[in-house]
Amino acid sequence: MLSPPLTASSLAAISDSNGAGERGKRGAFLINKRLFAYSPAKAPSGGISTDPVQGNVWLGTDEGVEIYSGGMGSLVGKILVPEEEEHSSSPVDKKFAGLDKMTGVSRVAFGGDGEAWLLGGERLWRIGFGGLAGSAVGGV
Repeated sequence: MLSPPLTASSLAAISDSNGAGERGKRGAFLINKRLFAYSPAKAPSGGISTDPVQGNVWLGTDEGVEIYSGGMGSLVGKILVPEEEEHSSSPVDKKFAGLDKMTGVSRVAFGGDGEAWLLGGERLWRIGFGGLAGSAVGGV
């Protein structure tokens, strides 16, 4: 079976191996690079985390977060975040008014009791997942 080529929208999985590598060198080696998941998002932001409750892989994108199963890499859910509202009341906002603002989610971090913290530009969201905080997100 042929795999699609790895692109900027691909998530790769890599195995590790202990033993002898090239020319008899001993140690840990990364082997078997393969496609784990493919993100349909225009621009994955690079914020990749694994949730400690279910082992799913969370990927920050320009729309929000895509959640992939940890075992198979299939898309199991999305969390969409609203675009940032324009406001220019402060001198700092006026100074940077011509610059592009970041959209979506750039980082995902996990707290206790099934909490996920999503960071996007100047915004921060806290959500519950995994059935521990009463959210439907973990059941997708």
